[in-house]
Amino acid sequence: MADKGTDIFRYVDNFAKIAHVESIPVQKAVLESPLITIAIPTYKRADLLKEAIDSALKQDYDGTYEVLVVDNNPERGDETELLLRSYAAYAHVSYYKNAENVGMSGNWNRLYELAQGTWVVMLHDDDMLCADYLRKMTAVLEDGCGLIACKYRKLQDGVLGRPKHTSSSVSPVALIDFAWGNCIGAPVGVLMHRGKVLEQGGFNDVYYPAADYYCFAQMAKAYPAYMVNEQLSIYRMECNASFRTEVLDGFMRANYAISNAIWRMCKIPSMVRKSIEVCRIKKQVKSLRRNWRRDYCCSEIPVTRNLFVYWFSYFVYKTLYLNLIRYRKYRQQRYYVVPEVVKREGGR
Repeated sequence: MADKGTDIFRYVDNFAKIAHVESIPVQKAVLESPLITIAIPTYKRADLLKEAIDSALKQDYDGTYEVLVVDNNPERGDETELLLRSYAAYAHVSYYKNAENVGMSGNWNRLYELAQGTWVVMLHDDDMLCADYLRKMTAVLEDGCGLIACKYRKLQDGVLGRPKHTSSSVSPVALIDFAWGNCIGAPVGVLMHRGKVLEQGGFNDVYYPAADYYCFAQMAKAYPAYMVNEQLSIYRMECNASFRTEVLDGFMRANYAISNAIWRMCKIPSMVRKSIEVCRIKKQVKSLRRNWRRDYCCSEIPVTRNLFVYWFSYFVYKTLYLNLIRYRKYRQQRYYVVPEVVKREGGR
């Protein structure tokens, strides 16, 4: 279990945890060095999985890419396996079944072990990619980059959120951006370099259900990372397991540990860090109530009810913390180095 004192940047080989579990190749694509793998982890959600696979197959992209499905349900002949038989004619679709359930983070890591592509985008089995996702994301790839994320639209209760005004610009993302929280948001449409994820040790289940936050921060610390400021994926909210109180509590606990470790690593002044902590926790609880459970109450991390303390913390966040980040970005200090591709495009 992660806590405030956990060293999140200590290397952990999370792939070794599942090395004893075989993944059975039910259908394996034979491709010659594809650039991209769209990797879909799944577990007993065949109805939604079909939408995810179809969005992966309908890409407006001329290059060769793999669609990889890794099933965490070891039962043979189940509904998911029957569904994948209908995609047997697609030569670039691979389908594996784990011999035993390796957990959520374990299955995510197995995607990167089995993928044939140099770059991997993990697509949850209830999410979707827009048709122009690959074409627009591959346009900003460069050697040395570790992670490229994009904006997404929310799908809740069957209603797709209105598209926000976005641009095709690319913004740098660095470790200091993660100090307030997971600046990327939901793990949908995040393209990561396979070899670099293997180097960093992958997703750590100690930080469940914020293992994606942990991995993204690790990647942003080690390699240049970007955010494509365009909505190129769709995030479905109503089928997420995060409604459960214990999951929300675990998220708050892991989020608290990760953000504190990042503050220490980036040498954020203690006065700023302690002042905005109250504001950050309260805003996260409000976000969880708005998106997941209206009656949620954080049971482990105290949330202030003093409005003066909250608004003072918010003032410190808006005036000191954000300007500190902008200053470090301008000076290109450690943990906020602007990638070369962004410089070439006029600092977008």
